[in-house]
Amino acid sequence: MKNKKLPIIIIGIVLALVLIGVILFLVLGNRKVTITFNENGGTVLAPMEVKKGAPVNLPDATKEGFAFEGWYLNEQKVPNPATFEENATLVAHYIEETAKTMTITFDTQGGNKIEPMTIECDPVLNLPKPTRSGYKFLQWQDKNEVPISNETKLVCGDLTLYAKWEKEAEKKSEAKPASSEAKKEYTCPSGYTLNGTKCTIETAAKEKCPDDTKVDGSLCIRTSDSNGGQRVCKEDTVSIDGKGHTYTGTGDYYFFGNSYGKCAYYKWKSYTTQTQCEQAYDINHKTTWVSELSGCYAETKMGNYETVCTGDYQYYSSSDLSSKFGIHDNGKCLRKVSKVKYCDTEGYTLSNGKCVKTIEATLK
Repeated sequence: MKNKKLPIIIIGIVLALVLIGVILFLVLGNRKVTITFNENGGTVLAPMEVKKGAPVNLPDATKEGFAFEGWYLNEQKVPNPATFEENATLVAHYIEETAKTMTITFDTQGGNKIEPMTIECDPVLNLPKPTRSGYKFLQWQDKNEVPISNETKLVCGDLTLYAKWEKEAEKKSEAKPASSEAKKEYTCPSGYTLNGTKCTIETAAKEKCPDDTKVDGSLCIRTSDSNGGQRVCKEDTVSIDGKGHTYTGTGDYYFFGNSYGKCAYYKWKSYTTQTQCEQAYDINHKTTWVSELSGCYAETKMGNYETVCTGDYQYYSSSDLSSKFGIHDNGKCLRKVSKVKYCDTEGYTLSNGKCVKTIEATLK
């Protein structure tokens, strides 16, 4: 004889499971987290209550005289929109509106995604550290595999950094020691510092010029980056013999231009026309009327000027270009580049501006 109560019991169980599922969805599916903002001197923003794990658009912070660069959490830039699994406090980063900026893009080479950073030129760097399962992060490098750390002085300009990794050794399962087993003690060779089961030693990093530069004493010179600099006339005393009279004096100077390579001397400010200039200074045609300056100028000796380099540029004469760099050209300004730190001893890697070596400690 069939049990007539069995279908009723099954229906009851199904309804109970459905009810439990609805309750779990309402409790867990609608769980919320709170996002608070550290405006860092900017306009105050109210905290946000958002759904856990759901994308949320973050507001921009505002601060007078500054441009908002982004929100940061644990020294890393937060993407926008972002998702949050727990309560978080975000810190606003700004850049002065008049500051010269550069953007650093991060290629983590298989690690976690890191948002690009826009920073002021010549900054105090605070580079993020990526993570990658089964690998140890060693350092950031540029496209030429030159190590870049927080101590590196960067040339202003957009830059892409690439993560360098070291594969971690697979951990072997070890039997847990008996509770009565004595605590293990480790020791390190002289000069090393014990850190758990590892020994570390540090030495000062060396410095060298980047591969795309040439060395000139203590300078690193990028010969591919040059400009003509600014030509400035040398002040000099000029004697002019004209119409049976000799005039000697100093005054304002005028540069003829690159095609002439001369500086000129202005004598009579009272002469306001080209005719007056020619009549007063008919000295073998060594005078000129400069209409845009409304002045009568007498030429000084050829090349009576000097080249001035600005910013990170260094002047090299034609002979210096030839003897130092094998460049046959007129004198010009070449870019000076900062040296980069490196380690040349086997087993050492660059970390925070120092060369560090790690070995296994010896069990006593």
